[in-house]
Amino acid sequence: MSYLKRMTSYFSKSQENFSSTWENYKANKKTDKKVKKISSLAILFANIPQSDQLFKTLGNKNAQKIISACLSLLSKITESHKGRVIKIKGDEIICTFPIAENAVKAGKTMHMEVEKMYAGDNSDLVPPNIRIGIHSGSVVSGRNEIFGDAVTIAAHMTEFAKERQIIITKQTAEALGPEYETMFRCIEHIKIKDKNGKISIHEMIWKPAPARESEVPCVASDSKTLSPRLELRFLHHKFDIDQNRQCVTMGRDPDNDLVVDSHRVSRSHAYIKYCKGKFVLTDQSMNGTCLLLNGKQGMVKNTKKSLHGNGVIGLAQKVSYDSPDAIHFTIRP
Repeated sequence: MSYLKRMTSYFSKSQENFSSTWENYKANKKTDKKVKKISSLAILFANIPQSDQLFKTLGNKNAQKIISACLSLLSKITESHKGRVIKIKGDEIICTFPIAENAVKAGKTMHMEVEKMYAGDNSDLVPPNIRIGIHSGSVVSGRNEIFGDAVTIAAHMTEFAKERQIIITKQTAEALGPEYETMFRCIEHIKIKDKNGKISIHEMIWKPAPARESEVPCVASDSKTLSPRLELRFLHHKFDIDQNRQCVTMGRDPDNDLVVDSHRVSRSHAYIKYCKGKFVLTDQSMNGTCLLLNGKQGMVKNTKKSLHGNGVIGLAQKVSYDSPDAIHFTIRP
């Protein structure tokens, strides 16, 4: 090959290499602009902690239908509160909000709207329970990712939360206005691996205070409006669960409808919910809920159980019909 041809070939390849390098440089610069540090965001994690149980009890098709519908609903709520959905993976959604107030409002709405799922549906599907964790802090944000200690802490808040709870950090609580002070309570100080010191965590009281029994509407005597009713009795307390009052919560915390003061009973231990003529007991505790039905003892722990006929419930302990801590129930047609 002549000298001229060799030089022509050399310059041609050099130009190609330069062009390729320049295009890569521009692409990298473009990518770099999309990765930037945000001074502060509120990060919300929400998931369905008992999704595996849904697949076991409902089958793949119905379980996936419930999970997909739930995550779709949470996405819409996020957007309506000026939030951004970062990722949906399995049974979990990760979102960010510009300020803490938007995040806690979205969290409250998520719980309330999930409870209403299938309200107008004729199916027997029961809405799932979700748990939510929120933390505010600095993050590094990419096109479809967020990174940083704040993300790790928010994820830990979700792991600490139980079903139907919103757990936030002290930092998030302090970012809210004074009108929110009565909506939160500090429940524990925890140590997170690889982090210095302990973190104060707070529970958001998202559920409105239940009406007094005298304020609960009575069921009309017209047979067309009658529905099944579950009578719940504990000591001198009595509750009716039906289409008018559809849920009764049980636990150690004073905000529960039915309070059982024992160190083995969780703060939000369990609840019974009315759904289309059925009554479902959901346990969300550390020590489980015992059931005595037709003379047989059974345990419900972090799952659901349909109630039939009559029986006795024991929070974190076995009970008999004569036990002082027994919670009696009877379903009336």
